[in-house]
Amino acid sequence: MRTGRILYMNHDNPQPSGGVQVIYDHVRHLVRNGYDAYVVHFRSGFKPAWFNGQIPTLYCDQPFQVSPDDLVVIPEDHAGYL
Repeated sequence: MRTGRILYMNHDNPQPSGGVQVIYDHVRHLVRNGYDAYVVHFRSGFKPAWFNGQIPTLYCDQPFQVSPDDLVVIPEDHAGYL
């Protein structure tokens, strides 16, 4: 069993986006199945207005650290996270 978190790095995009929706769906399903998963945004408090629901979220502009046990998922179009 995993001991680290699953961190889905995400764009702070207020417009509806299929890729962002898929990330939110992945995290929702992982959490429902007992995984410690999070969406990670840059700006504190950011949440797409079009998304209804509660998803565990972390923010890079707050104290944020990735541990060696964490699994980090980075979108292929997000060079800033790389």
